[in-house]
Amino acid sequence: MRGIEKIVNQILDEAYEKQTEILDEAHIEVKKIEDAASEEISKLKAAGEKDLSASLSQQEELTRLSIDQNKRRNILLKKQEIIAEILDKSYERLLSLDDEAYFKLLSDMLDKFALNEDGEIYLNQRDLDRMPSSFNEKISSLSKEKSVNLALQQEAKNIDSGFVLVYGGIEENCTFKALMDARREELQDLMQEILF
Repeated sequence: MRGIEKIVNQILDEAYEKQTEILDEAHIEVKKIEDAASEEISKLKAAGEKDLSASLSQQEELTRLSIDQNKRRNILLKKQEIIAEILDKSYERLLSLDDEAYFKLLSDMLDKFALNEDGEIYLNQRDLDRMPSSFNEKISSLSKEKSVNLALQQEAKNIDSGFVLVYGGIEENCTFKALMDARREELQDLMQEILF
């Protein structure tokens, strides 16, 4: 899992840089809005009407509320974009792991998700073609450890990554995409805490 931690740390570093850039842009936009509001306020003061004070106060408050609302909305949108980008990059990095790291990750996932019952494991064709013998050994070892018959099927599934476990006709989707989708809210909340 050290490889994933390294990838996540690299992605977080990129996210911190992106966050600074986005906040700088937001400050520039806020300054423009404040400048425009100040110009409008100056015009109202020049009019010299008796109830200018009340009108001015009301306009300033509305402008301030509008600026605050726009700023919060822009920051929220940028945060959501950063989080989505981080999740997409994490997924792409998982797909581009070298064979050794990829199958080590699959082995760790198998430890976590394999049930204590007979079942079948399905991979995609690319993974079947590049699978190291150590992965077959892992399946055999896990089968003995759990006292079950866990068999790797040579029929490829139409999946992009990871594997599918089948127990008595019931499939458990352990693809990277399915696992990330299942925990998307939790991952988003975690990144929200870390980044912002």
